[in-house]
Amino acid sequence: MKFASSLRFVLPILAYTGTFAQLANAADAIDSRAAFAAVRRSVCFNEYWSNRPDTNLLSVAVRTDGRVAYAWIEGLHWLYNVPHVAVSLQLVSEEGKAAIVASNIYNADALKGIADFEDEKNRVFGAPYENKPLKLSECAPELDPDTPLKQRMLVNIERTIVGQLTESNANAGAHYPRRLKIVIANFNVESMTTYILIPDTNEVTYVTLHDYDPFDDTVEKGTYLSQPVYRRSEIRLLRGKIMKIGIEREVQLGK
Repeated sequence: MKFASSLRFVLPILAYTGTFAQLANAADAIDSRAAFAAVRRSVCFNEYWSNRPDTNLLSVAVRTDGRVAYAWIEGLHWLYNVPHVAVSLQLVSEEGKAAIVASNIYNADALKGIADFEDEKNRVFGAPYENKPLKLSECAPELDPDTPLKQRMLVNIERTIVGQLTESNANAGAHYPRRLKIVIANFNVESMTTYILIPDTNEVTYVTLHDYDPFDDTVEKGTYLSQPVYRRSEIRLLRGKIMKIGIEREVQLGK
C-alpha cells in the first residue's frame, strides 16, 4: 500500500509493520475476545505514554479470520489538525497470547474513496464483525507479571545501558560513577519499546525491545538498540511516567 506520508502513518510505539504473512502462518487461531483484549491492552498502554485525546469513547471493530484478526478504531485524536482519524490493526496469536503485529493510522476523510484505503477498511467491515466501545477514561497500563522471559529482557536492558554508559566514560569524556541507580519503565514482553531513566542526571534512554515483531527472538542477542532522548521537554514528560511504573535497579559500569 502506498499513501502520501501526510495521509497515512505507521505507529511505531503501538506495533510494527513487517513480515506479517510469515507470522500468520506460524500463529494459533485467534478469537474475538482475545483480539479485543489485545487491542485494549495496546491502546491503553500507548495512551499512557501520550497525551490523552479529547475523545473518551472509542469505537473498536474486530473481525477474526482463523489465525488472523483485523481491527478498526475510530475516535482517536493522534494527528494534529486531523478531525477524523482511523487506525487499522492486524493481530495474531502465538502460544495462546494475542498481539498486534501491524498497524497504520489514516486521515480517513482525505482517503475516503481511495481504493487501497477502502480495501484496508473492508478487511474488517467486508465480512461479519463485532463492535465494542473502549473508554479511555478507564484505561490503565496492564503489565505482565515477572516471567523467565521478562527477567531475561530486564537483564538485557541493564546490559544495554551499562554498555552505553561505560562507552561514554571511555570515549566521550563522560564521568558516570561506577555504580548508579537506573529506573526501567515497566513493560510487557510484546512491547516494542521502553525507557530507562537515570535519576541523578535526569537522562532518559529509549530502548527497542524487538527488532521485527512481538514474537521475534531479539532477546537472544543479549543487548538492545538504544538511543538517548535529547529534548528536555520530552524528558520532563517522560520522567514522571517512568517513575510511576518504574523498576529500580543498581548497575555497575565497566572500566
